[in-house]
Amino acid sequence: MAAQPIPKGLRTYMLTVLTLIYVINGVDRSVMWVVLEPIKRELVLTDTELGALSGFAFGVFYALAGIPLGMLADRVQRRRVIALAVGVWSAMTASCGLAGSFWQLFMARVAVGAAESGAPPASISLITDLYPKKSRSGAIAVYMSGSSLALVLTYAMGSWIASRFGWRAGFYAAGIPGVLLALLVWTTFREPARGGADAEQPAARESPAGLGATLRLLASIPPVRWMFCAMTSTSVAAVGLSTFMMSFLLRSHHMTLAQAGMLIALGHVFAACAITAVGRLADRLILRDERWNLRLPALIACLGLPLTLVLTLLDSPLAVYVALPLVSAVPGSQYGPVYSFLQNQVRPTMRATTMSLAYVIQNLLGIGLGSLVVGVVSDRLKASQGDDSLRYAMALAGILYLVAALCYWRSAHCDEKYRLRTMLPEATP
Repeated sequence: MAAQPIPKGLRTYMLTVLTLIYVINGVDRSVMWVVLEPIKRELVLTDTELGALSGFAFGVFYALAGIPLGMLADRVQRRRVIALAVGVWSAMTASCGLAGSFWQLFMARVAVGAAESGAPPASISLITDLYPKKSRSGAIAVYMSGSSLALVLTYAMGSWIASRFGWRAGFYAAGIPGVLLALLVWTTFREPARGGADAEQPAARESPAGLGATLRLLASIPPVRWMFCAMTSTSVAAVGLSTFMMSFLLRSHHMTLAQAGMLIALGHVFAACAITAVGRLADRLILRDERWNLRLPALIACLGLPLTLVLTLLDSPLAVYVALPLVSAVPGSQYGPVYSFLQNQVRPTMRATTMSLAYVIQNLLGIGLGSLVVGVVSDRLKASQGDDSLRYAMALAGILYLVAALCYWRSAHCDEKYRLRTMLPEATP
């Protein structure tokens, strides 16, 4: 039996809860960044090991688990995939607070990363089936703003908790809310028809496509290939900068943990507003030309390099106060239009798998290597630059924003004969 349409009120409620889950997703992922310095002192770790804990341990296994969980979400009720993923990763986050060595913490982060990979692809697929194309970029942008709201909570509350009760308490506090949200999803969500927001006759009975068919389709679309390159470049830069932002403020600007946490939190308040505003703007611009779903991220990425250089290289508190909120907004502001474009290119029964592939491509290098590379470069420069080694390592990461801008622009204009599709025509897997 076909699923019934989701009432507007329930649709708004579901988007709100999914956004809160993405907030928890970001908190549980990034709480490590806030407590890197206390962990380094207690466990006697190097910057390379910190990069491995905060990025590599999470990102690689996030990528490995992402594809099977995305395929599962295209075959079963997505609300169940989301609820189970949230419950597991929340418990694993709390377990990080019990770690007594590098390898214990590493394995706990592996478990968090693997579980977290299940929720975002299923959530974006669900949102795509809740909202029509004319308002899809804005809805996805609201969801993506959760990443910045997560960092507001992480740096404001996490730094306060860690500075008073220790770094272990930060992990305990981060893990509890997810369990409650998992119960809400399991008991109150309704599953929308796949493709129900695209046409009067949704594709609810269509068989899910295989992984090979999805890969072949994505590889056949020239703008998608360049878009993945852009997303990966942005992810490497963003994760590298975000991971060590707290350490940078402590080392180069001699702030306290609480001061740095509050400053970063305020920066991400601005970022959350910017992400939502860009999504709404994209909904208007694509009515004229759908390539604005790629042009707009290109223009935003162009700002990434100069803003990063101002933030990291100018030894001025004013430069930090002005540039940090803008730098914080650069990566997240790209993803509302980009993910909307990507979802519009594939069949409804491919959407969760497509998003899992996007997350794998983006995060295997982004989360897996972004923080690790910045940590390695910082250690290499340590002998000559001292505590400023991290400053220069972060500045070099900003170059990747320029690479992303070029790839996005190429994506929008790589083939003038190629018509950006708002929905894939009928095809067989």
